[in-house]
Amino acid sequence: MPFFIFKFILFFSLLCSNLFIAILSASFFIDNPSYHNFLHYSPQVFLYLIMYFYYNLMTLRMVTTNETYLILKSNVMTLVATFVVLTVFKLSDDYSRFIIILFALLNSLMPIVVYLVKRSVMRYGFMRKDAFVLCDDEGLENVQNWFKQDNAFGFDLGAIINISRLSKDEVMEKIALCINDERFDIAIIDIGGQSIYKTYFYIDRIQHHVKKIIVLPQLSKLHMLNGEFINSINHKGMAFFIKNNLLNPVDILVKKVFDVLFSLLFIVCFLPFFAFLYILVYIDTKGNKSA
Repeated sequence: MPFFIFKFILFFSLLCSNLFIAILSASFFIDNPSYHNFLHYSPQVFLYLIMYFYYNLMTLRMVTTNETYLILKSNVMTLVATFVVLTVFKLSDDYSRFIIILFALLNSLMPIVVYLVKRSVMRYGFMRKDAFVLCDDEGLENVQNWFKQDNAFGFDLGAIINISRLSKDEVMEKIALCINDERFDIAIIDIGGQSIYKTYFYIDRIQHHVKKIIVLPQLSKLHMLNGEFINSINHKGMAFFIKNNLLNPVDILVKKVFDVLFSLLFIVCFLPFFAFLYILVYIDTKGNKSA
């Protein structure tokens, strides 16, 4: 929940800043602008947020994606939706078009800003989470390289289970201890020196007991849905999130809100159509219920 709140505030602040810059720029560059205040264009901010969190929720269970793609996709869809509304209601002019296009261009830079801000904020303790590590001798060095102390991902290595030094029963016993420890709701797996099927085996044993699994870095071998890439500028490889969203109360709440809102929207949109069908049937049957 703290990360969700932080992310929402971050996106909202960046969008408002971009919109404010776009409005000031339009006032400066457009001659005799038909001036509109910030509130006139503020629905774009909320439309963008709805688009982003909707795509984020939907893609978590469907495809492998990353946050940069979601930001750019939300930006494009918001731009298209805004121009459609302006065209339909004939509200478009040079001033509004300039603001909307510049707002979209500024939003295209958001992935860089979001990464840099997250990198700074994730160093603070209240945003960090403990993770337990499942690795072999080969993977241990890689994990320690990715998740050094005060790393930008916000994960601290709380326990390390090296399967190269333990029997299978000992490994499963230590995994059970970590799963039952309330500190750990994240697992990091890097057993690149072992069979790929062993990776699948441990993921299957762990995934229903933690909120998130991070796999390093066997992307060419792992064919998995329901995940996303970790954006990293400092590493040549890419890590891979596997999310168990059924255990995430924020996702469940957001999904319920979207379900209710979209259900009401479709009811309102199609109500005239169904009323028209009812009238046609009523006229055709002459009000005879047994017909």
